[in-house]
Amino acid sequence: MPMQRLIDSRQILHILTLFLIVQFAGILVAFMNYSTIPVAELTNTQIASSPIDILAYIGWIVLFAIFLVIFSKIYKGKWGYVIIEGFAIAVASFFVFLSILGYFFPNADANLLLAISLFLGISLVAAKNKMPNLRNTAAVLSGIGIGVILGISFSFGAAMLFMLFIAFYDYIAVFVTKHMITLANAVSSRNLAFLVGSSEVRAVNKSSLEGTNKKELKEYIGKVKKIDNPIMKKVIEQGMVPIVSQIQLGGGDLGIPLVVAVSAYQLQFNYFFSVVCIIGATAGLVATMYFLKRFERPLPAIPPLFSGISVAVGIAFLATGYSDLESSVALIVLGLSITLLGMYLTLRSGERNAKKTA
Repeated sequence: MPMQRLIDSRQILHILTLFLIVQFAGILVAFMNYSTIPVAELTNTQIASSPIDILAYIGWIVLFAIFLVIFSKIYKGKWGYVIIEGFAIAVASFFVFLSILGYFFPNADANLLLAISLFLGISLVAAKNKMPNLRNTAAVLSGIGIGVILGISFSFGAAMLFMLFIAFYDYIAVFVTKHMITLANAVSSRNLAFLVGSSEVRAVNKSSLEGTNKKELKEYIGKVKKIDNPIMKKVIEQGMVPIVSQIQLGGGDLGIPLVVAVSAYQLQFNYFFSVVCIIGATAGLVATMYFLKRFERPLPAIPPLFSGISVAVGIAFLATGYSDLESSVALIVLGLSITLLGMYLTLRSGERNAKKTA
């Protein structure tokens, strides 16, 4: 147990670190863009500020998810996934590279900056395909790019509404239709940069696997023995079974909180509320990790992230007097309501899993 807790702590810390890198690096990239836009013209950059606009974005996201699920069931090759992943990485990272180069070289030729940014984006795709362990790096840069692009384009209210819709969609996709689990398995098995992960091998006592099918367990141990790894062999010789311990977080779970944090800059044209959003989202992520390890099954991360942001921003509104009392209380109540709903669904899901195993 102490070793397992150590592994869990390391993995959670790893995921939290990647999450915070996306959030704070995203804020920095957003600053590079906001610094070139006069305050009076900020509203002209917003392409989504009404519920209809947000629903259109949600529709595209749902359609893309459905496409990927169907694609994963039909297509069993490799290059189709490489092309989809490569396009997503190249486009998102292109914007990150262009923002950085444009900030540090404001007088450089625009076409030259575009060409260099595109080259760097394509190079990142090629490097990830050559070195699969760059998956997390590619996913982090993609999360920053998507978060900043949408964050600058959305008003704060639109960004909150967008994340609220995504939160309910996430519940449905994981607990009802379960297509998000299917999609996550397809992405994970192919090491695609649509999520970040932390993996370690832990030793489990055979006695703790009594409920496992004996034939399957024997076959699994036989496969592990064939692996030319002295640590694995030593674990088996000691009567233990090596099991992979893994935590994964979707690219949307990285980028969507950043959308809200970046858009929060427009509330007072500083980053106070952006940092508040990050603090709230981090609290929500910690809660997600706790429940993930507690129930050991896939869970939707966006709802607790949104809950954390809502409560944090509501409290900040009250503390600073920025917004009226009704808006502040409404945000806090909304965040707590989604938290309670998430806990209820998680507990029910855990109970159903336990009954199936029994």
